[in-house]
Amino acid sequence: MSDLPAVFTELKVPATVQQTLLDLGEEFSSLPEEDQRELILFKIEQAGLTTEGVQVKLPKAKLLHANACKIELPGDNAVKDFSGVILDQYSTKAYWEDEDADGAPPDCQSVGGIVPASWVKEPQTGTCAACPHNRFGTASQGRGKRCKDNKRLVIRLIDVDGGSHLPCLLQLPATVLKSINAYLSDCVNAGTEIGTMVTKFRAVDVVNKHTGKVSTGLEFETERVLSIGEQLKLKREFIDPYKQDFRVGGFESFDDDAGAAETPEERKASAAMSDANADGAAI
Repeated sequence: MSDLPAVFTELKVPATVQQTLLDLGEEFSSLPEEDQRELILFKIEQAGLTTEGVQVKLPKAKLLHANACKIELPGDNAVKDFSGVILDQYSTKAYWEDEDADGAPPDCQSVGGIVPASWVKEPQTGTCAACPHNRFGTASQGRGKRCKDNKRLVIRLIDVDGGSHLPCLLQLPATVLKSINAYLSDCVNAGTEIGTMVTKFRAVDVVNKHTGKVSTGLEFETERVLSIGEQLKLKREFIDPYKQDFRVGGFESFDDDAGAAETPEERKASAAMSDANADGAAI
């Protein structure tokens, strides 16, 4: 980034505006300095007006299954691994009255895993902790929970060709919960906050020993810690402007891993995975 025009640093130009101007090439670089400044300030003002009062729809990344063992990133990039900074992470939950519903939205769901989402018409209970479906042993098969647990990550992609200038959302299915929770526990143990480091995401095959079904899982590894300057830049350009959009939108935005009720075969697989945690408390 050291080859950026000095005026970008001086005026604290956001990354999205920087890229817009750099894409202009000589059309921008050949302008007199006074005109460059005027154009930069105009672009910054317009960027603010464009997003004012608008709920920004963040792009999505998703795990590709059916033996693909890849992650699809914004811009239709299917990759085996990528690097990014986790800006936020939180639990999500979904419950279907009819477990055989195919493609139907959940009857009850939660973004954050604390209370039902505001748009749920008939919440099962006031809080997820008090919900009878959020108890081990309530699943129709196995000793798992009837309410489906997932986790969602908000990620700033690093050096991804054709990627988005915005943070992206990645919905993690039950098969990945154990590995992401272990990684986050390691971060806590090391005293390293997720938003201060670059994480390597790597797709791996996960074979269910009960069904033989192959799905795509993820491994996580810390690549490096961001400098103080990089952390401040990340906060100013990718957290502060979009933080209000990190935890909005339900499972209707994720039609693969969490946007539909499980099939009978998937319920067997989920039951086998949740049996190992059957003595735990509701989360």
